[in-house]
Amino acid sequence: ENTIKEGNKVLGLSEVTGYGIIVIVDDNKNVTLKNIIDPNWLVHDLDLIHIVNELKSVGAEAISINGQRIITTSAIECDGNVVMVNGEKISAPFEIKAIGLPESLMSITMYGSYVYNLENERLDISIEKSDKEKITIPKYTGVIKTEYTETE
Repeated sequence: ENTIKEGNKVLGLSEVTGYGIIVIVDDNKNVTLKNIIDPNWLVHDLDLIHIVNELKSVGAEAISINGQRIITTSAIECDGNVVMVNGEKISAPFEIKAIGLPESLMSITMYGSYVYNLENERLDISIEKSDKEKITIPKYTGVIKTEYTETE
């Protein structure tokens, strides 16, 4: 039974609660609807993909973006002026929650990292370490496609 529970957490099929970090990524504060001087001042799908990948590489056990649980088959893609995550439209500011060892997860802010460069070059980013109060990441609610799975 514990193996099933652990598997469901890894697959994203159950809610996860624990310590970690919350990253808020927003468009550059200089952007207004009349004054999009530089499209790089907006958060793009690739920015979110890079942040998710950095979080995974430093040990994130579970990740969500604006309440959408990220699983191995999650798609993060641009759709006009919004981003689609798991087929749901979401827009800035993006709240990325990650559960894992907070000290390890905070290393995404180290000099030279993608997050460090984003924060210092073009976007508004704030990061809160959640090591006293637990955060909750919801379970994945979409359909898991298994079109390439073979059975014998």
